[in-house]
Amino acid sequence: MRYRSLQSIVPILSLVILASSSLRAEPIQPILAGVDFNFCYSAVGYDASDQTLSGAGSAAAITLEPVLGGATYPVFNLSGSLGGALALRAKFDHVGGNADIDGVFATLGTADADLTLTGKIPGLGIQPDNVYSGTLLEADVIRLELYGDAGARTFAFNGYLRVTGGDLVIADYLGENDVIGMVSWLSSLSPTLPTGFDFASDFGATTHLGEIGAVPEPASLVLTALGSAAALLARNRLRRKRR
Repeated sequence: MRYRSLQSIVPILSLVILASSSLRAEPIQPILAGVDFNFCYSAVGYDASDQTLSGAGSAAAITLEPVLGGATYPVFNLSGSLGGALALRAKFDHVGGNADIDGVFATLGTADADLTLTGKIPGLGIQPDNVYSGTLLEADVIRLELYGDAGARTFAFNGYLRVTGGDLVIADYLGENDVIGMVSWLSSLSPTLPTGFDFASDFGATTHLGEIGAVPEPASLVLTALGSAAALLARNRLRRKRR
């Protein structure tokens, strides 16, 4: 009887742990698990007029894992040069820090499309025609964070975005409303990141390196855990009734 009781409690405990871990007040650190773009911005700037951080760079390659067994396909811009055109817009507010970092700035996105990747992937047959538009990916920010230690000149810039459309959705490599993650670094910032950091005066030209790729959605994981817990509890009740 005690074993069966523990069997009933374990899925509930797992759900509580999973849900609470997704709510912990720590910097975002996505784990990429699927379609993966490597990218590099040559510069990122801050527009004081609308308080947005923006930049345009290139996505050099797409890695489809595990969809196509880890194969890598180059991304080209619409003129045929290597590297799709990647554009990002984000508006930030200071949200505090913790024992490990001196500053955290977060955004929930802008009124426009927050991230757009334009280009083609000839190796997958994805290029402008009657089906594909040349916009490979569009996504809106769920949450992006810029954080790091005061005195440093390189800071983490990570977060989650939700896919809203693009040729990769049409080709079924990504789905509309899929959650994707950004794992990246901004370098050459002025070394004044803590609470006094002012984007207008402290933010300078930077290099932005990183990856964007598919991730499991935290909310989906909680819902999956809830469904699994409910199903297991139902099975346990049915077994007890049959005994």
